[in-house]
Amino acid sequence: IPVSGGERFQLQCDLFGLIPLKQIKVQVVEPTDIYVSGNTVGVYMETQGVLIIDSGEITGEDGLSYEPARNLVQQGDYIVAMNQERVGNKRDLIHKIQTCGGDSVDLSLLRKGEEIHMALNPVLDEAGDYKLGIWVRDNTQGIGTLTYMDQEGDFGALGHGISDVDTGELMQICNGDLYKAQIIGIHKGTKGSPGELSGLIRYDHSNIIGTISQNGENGIYGRLDPGYVENLTLQPMEVGYKQ
Repeated sequence: IPVSGGERFQLQCDLFGLIPLKQIKVQVVEPTDIYVSGNTVGVYMETQGVLIIDSGEITGEDGLSYEPARNLVQQGDYIVAMNQERVGNKRDLIHKIQTCGGDSVDLSLLRKGEEIHMALNPVLDEAGDYKLGIWVRDNTQGIGTLTYMDQEGDFGALGHGISDVDTGELMQICNGDLYKAQIIGIHKGTKGSPGELSGLIRYDHSNIIGTISQNGENGIYGRLDPGYVENLTLQPMEVGYKQ
């Protein structure tokens, strides 16, 4: 069948050329090359809003214990706004709680992709600070390996998604950066025990070598700084499909 790149069509599959079995969908693609890597990189990612990792007790000004968030928020929720004002990070959230004057606050949460709203009553603790009784996180960082780069400079790294250590859920990110990393130790993996890289990342702007735009099940993805590409070990290789 004469075809051209990008064309889609169906093929009829027959047994012995006589008995029809099924229709197969076919898409014609051009051969694609990527550059396989293995270079060590530092990773820094910020979450989409502020991730709730747990709730807990607060000792109030009166010496009693309070749990204002118990059975309301859930582990893995993301706080994206408070009183209709966007929450960008932990510091932003703490500031908004401190300036609420003890009034009930309306939290906008992302729970499994759905936005919900709930009211919480801050508690004044022994130190005179208002708190909601929740543990939160707004970023993650670590060291991994660069898997590949394509012709346009887009990359894939790690080979697995980044999940929160406490919730076990894939982290929803709003942005992130790749950094130069200095390896100071390698623990070789054995059967039943994964290996580990130990290293140092200096979070200076001058050490950024790319941006991260997605944290997926199979890795993190983004774009490399063109000025740093020549420092990488890259080997061209044709993309193989699962079939």
